[in-house]
Amino acid sequence: LEPTTAGTWLFATAARPMTCVEIDARVGGSFRFAECRDGAITEYTGEYLEIVPNRRLIFTLCVPTQHVITRTLVEISPSRKGCSLTLTHEHVPRGCIQRTRSRWTGILYGLGVSLDSNCI
Repeated sequence: LEPTTAGTWLFATAARPMTCVEIDARVGGSFRFAECRDGAITEYTGEYLEIVPNRRLIFTLCVPTQHVITRTLVEISPSRKGCSLTLTHEHVPRGCIQRTRSRWTGILYGLGVSLDSNCI
């Protein structure tokens, strides 16, 4: 939920870093991430519905290409090697499911890289 850190991996890629990251990290607060892709600005926006530090995060997500507001649930639980993260993204339009799954896979990979680099 810290803008500088989140901007390095959330919705970002090595080729497309975020050009704008705004986070109001409280229940009812909002976020806005923007990137420049092929000369056009793409924004990801949403509202935080639940925040339980180090355990659970629920937020709405509006992705311009989907034209709907979806709901994302992130749950973190302890494991023998650190923790386990479970991500559930609800109300994704049927035609966007594979792209959304692929995008989250890349985002979570970026989170792993970010966490690994912070531990060194």
